[in-house]
Amino acid sequence: MGAVLVTYTLVGPRKIEFTDEAVGIASETRKELLQEAEGWVEENGLGGCASEEEAIQEFLVDRSVPRELPNVNVEEAVREFVNTWNRNKRWRNFNFRVDPNDQNRVIVVAGERTPGDTPQGAYRVFQTADALGLFSHYGIN
Repeated sequence: MGAVLVTYTLVGPRKIEFTDEAVGIASETRKELLQEAEGWVEENGLGGCASEEEAIQEFLVDRSVPRELPNVNVEEAVREFVNTWNRNKRWRNFNFRVDPNDQNRVIVVAGERTPGDTPQGAYRVFQTADALGLFSHYGIN
């Protein structure tokens, strides 16, 4: 049975700050994603899913968004992302180094080998942050 390596490889500032602005952007992005999902389900039906909630989760997964997004506490998600990025929270599947071309930036990698399911830990933190629009807010590529 084979496995694939699933990762986020990102470059961004050495430190980022938890701000109300970041929470606001993440909340608005989440709201827009869920409205888009609800509109899609309304227009296309359940598509073989047992419930509207399940159809919304499938819509999100098809767009590489965590299926848990409707239940995410946005403030906690932003705080967890900031703590992970700033290396205040340790994960088994997370590593970083200072960018050799710019001492004010870091290169981070989060991920692991998987037979097909989504990695947990830092990978999931980054997947949620990506879905919430936090990468562009913090200048992370």
